[in-house]
Amino acid sequence: MSIKRILVHLDATERCDKRLRESLQIASYFNASLSGLFVEPPLQVNPMVAPAIAATATATMISADEKNHQETIDEQKKLVKQKVQSIVTAQSCQFSWQSSVGSPQSLIAKFGNYHDLVIVDNQFDNDDLLSGLSASAGNIAVETSPPVLVLSDERSLNLPVKKVLLFWNASKEAARSIADALPFLRGAEQVVLFCAEDSDSDMTDIHESIQPLTDFLRGHSIQVKLIDKTEEDISAKEV
Repeated sequence: MSIKRILVHLDATERCDKRLRESLQIASYFNASLSGLFVEPPLQVNPMVAPAIAATATATMISADEKNHQETIDEQKKLVKQKVQSIVTAQSCQFSWQSSVGSPQSLIAKFGNYHDLVIVDNQFDNDDLLSGLSASAGNIAVETSPPVLVLSDERSLNLPVKKVLLFWNASKEAARSIADALPFLRGAEQVVLFCAEDSDSDMTDIHESIQPLTDFLRGHSIQVKLIDKTEEDISAKEV
């Protein structure tokens, strides 16, 4: 798998600055184009008070709500545009961005289908509480086709990565994660494969899968150091 088109979620928060800078770094590393998506939350009417509003609200009140909502969206888009101008301009990367109305989860997943990698962080800001709660990186990963990279709020990303820790329990989810991470693993100085049994895995399956998995990784020019927790008394934190 090669990474040629990357999608990053844009918003007006300070976290977006770091997300955009690191997305540009990733795009430069893979010589890929980068696209940004700003999600405009739709104007919401509280369903518990909607009947009362329908009976008593005037056209002027509704128009005022729409105006205030649009002013908020315009201000957020203005901030995003400023971020793009100040952060992207200094980078030699092909970049474009657009906005669309809807929920972050559904739109990021939808637009992500036409990219090789989707970049988000683990928090979403949305005026609609229900939409904000449902928008998680895990849900996006299920609904979209490419891998989803969740950037850390606390640690900065530096490419190429030096040390990578892979958790392996012989599940299809772990196998997909490793396959999705291949472009990053190829440039790593060290890759550690940490094998551990959990409630959804079987020790026999883990042992039988280790050799095929290491053969698969070596076939992609990735050398691994194996740590088998089923045979060694060691925790992931210690590794």
